Amino acid sequence: MPQAVEIPFVVMLRYFPAIAEDYRQIAAAIRMRSSKTFRNPISAIENCLVPLLVSAVRGGEDLSASALVRGLGGPTARTNINEARMRVRDWIVIALLAIAATCAVITPLLYY
Repeated sequence: MPQAVEIPFVVMLRYFPAIAEDYRQIAAAIRMRSSKTFRNPISAIENCLVPLLVSAVRGGEDLSASALVRGLGGPTARTNINEARMRVRDWIVIALLAIAATCAVITPLLYY
């Protein structure tokens, strides 16, 4: 299955139980406030649907942010698939940090 189909399908499967849980929480909150709300169908739709849509949009934003942070849909391959190697610039940074740490330790000893 192509990744363009697989990822939205998996997200959808993960998202439906979250929407069902949100609906249960909204219905419980409405019942706690007043039990008359469910007798009027228009009011019930308004009081349930608006918070459910807001919650669904927030959840969608969180999922899309999570996907972007993980690098899904990016132009480069993921690093857990490609082997991560130390390059020359990495060794240079390590050497500079080692020199800085050595100077930080030796400098106070010179003034004793």
